[in-house]
Amino acid sequence: MNSKRLYNIAIYYLKRYDSSSFNLRKVLKRRVVRERAKNAEIPDDIDSVIEDVIARVKEMGYVDDVRFMENEIRRLTARGKSRSFIEKKLVSCGYKKNDFTAYLDQNAADETETVGAMIKKRKLFTNPARRQKDLAKLLRAGFKYAAILNALKETNGNEENFLPDDFGDFDE
Repeated sequence: MNSKRLYNIAIYYLKRYDSSSFNLRKVLKRRVVRERAKNAEIPDDIDSVIEDVIARVKEMGYVDDVRFMENEIRRLTARGKSRSFIEKKLVSCGYKKNDFTAYLDQNAADETETVGAMIKKRKLFTNPARRQKDLAKLLRAGFKYAAILNALKETNGNEENFLPDDFGDFDE
């Protein structure tokens, strides 16, 4: 496995998927591990070769970490994901929290609007017998309790009729 082979693997991957440099590095390292398992010749300086390939595709504009981060935030926000879910996803993509916090503050949708859209889309809180399960579903999705209350006030006018009886008033 040489530099040209790794470059071709990177280009083939980038034709199919948008990627961050962190993710592309993981893909190339996995490929090297597979080649080692097949007893292929792997140079000792394979890590530097991988870094050179990543630098080359970055220079050509095939990998842009900022563009990938912005696209990921837009995609996840459009799918109705919570802010905490988006943050966890970006950290798993290799970003540090201070890399995306400012962009997320400016461009992420209001959490109350996102919860309201999710309530309408999934038809939550329509059946009084499932109120507690619907609330638990939203909490597991990473939405804050206060945002859920606000969304219920906006969509239904009165959240007391839609929340379980054993949940007290919670302001955050």
